[in-house]
Amino acid sequence: MKTLLRTAAVFSFLFFLVAGGCILSQTLSSPASDAIPQAAIGFVFVGAAFFVGPMLLFAAERVGRKDGSQ
Repeated sequence: MKTLLRTAAVFSFLFFLVAGGCILSQTLSSPASDAIPQAAIGFVFVGAAFFVGPMLLFAAERVGRKDGSQ
């Protein structure tokens, strides 16, 4: 179970990071008048990667402790 949760944390981090990077690369390569909202969406995806991935990893480390400590 722990391995599955760790793998999910890595995949979610990579998914959000790649999606944000793709949005930012397309937005910043062709500047237009509507580039700021699109860049903001890309930065939200990158920020989500650095929040969701570590939070899932933290949750994976807390699951399955058998020593009784909380």
